[in-house]
Amino acid sequence: DEKNGSLLIRTKDGDEVSFSFESLRSFQASQQLNFQAQTSQEQSGEQGESSVSASYSQQASYQYYERSGISFSLKGELDEDELESIADLVGQVQDLADTFYSGDIDKAFEEALDLGFDDKELVGYALQLNRTTQTEVLKTYENIQHYNEDNSDNAKYGNVVSPVAQYLEKMMDTFANAENKLASSDDYNALISGLINEMKDVQVPDLISAINRFRSFNQTLLDGLPQSAEAGES
Repeated sequence: DEKNGSLLIRTKDGDEVSFSFESLRSFQASQQLNFQAQTSQEQSGEQGESSVSASYSQQASYQYYERSGISFSLKGELDEDELESIADLVGQVQDLADTFYSGDIDKAFEEALDLGFDDKELVGYALQLNRTTQTEVLKTYENIQHYNEDNSDNAKYGNVVSPVAQYLEKMMDTFANAENKLASSDDYNALISGLINEMKDVQVPDLISAINRFRSFNQTLLDGLPQSAEAGES
C-alpha cells in the first residue's frame, strides 16, 4: 500500500494535522476520489455513497509535499503557509534522523569520548566548534587536562568531533522549530516514530530499539548542554 503510516499531529494552536506517507500517484488518486465523491454528493443530495466525502472537511487543505527525500501529504484546517511550515518541520526531523543513522553519530560520539573527554566537555567542545573556527577552538582546549602534547592530535580532535558538532547544531534547530510549531513533545515523538518506522534499513535489531537509540542519544546531548544553551531554547 502506497499510502500508510498515517498519524495525527497537533500544532501549537491546537489544530490537528493528518500526516501520511504517500506517493504523488496515490495522492492524485485520492484527490480524484474526493472530487468524484463531492460531485456525486452534489448530484444526489445526502443519499447513498455520497457520505464518503464527509471525511474531507470543506475547510481542510490537503497538500502533497516532498522533503528530505520523502513524500507525504498533510491534511488539516490550516492555511497553506501553516501547512508548508509543518511540512518543513517534517523534512527537518527526517533530515536529523537520516544524519544520525547514516553517520552513526552515536558511535562518533563514543569515539570522541575515547580521546578523553567526558560527555559535558564533548558537548561544550562541539558547541564551540560550531561557533568558531577549529583552530581557535583547539587553542582554547590546549589547556584541557586530557589534551595530548602530540600535535598530530590537533586535527584528530576536530575531525572526530566535527560530525557530532554538525549534528548538534541540526538537533538544536530542529528542537527549537518543533517547540514553536507543535503542541507538545508527544507530537514530536509521534512524528519521530512515524518517520523511523518508514526507514526500514535503520531498524536494527527492531523498530523500538532504533527509536530508543535516536532518542537516548539526543537526550545525552541535551544533558550535556551548558545551562545557558538550554535556557536559550526553553
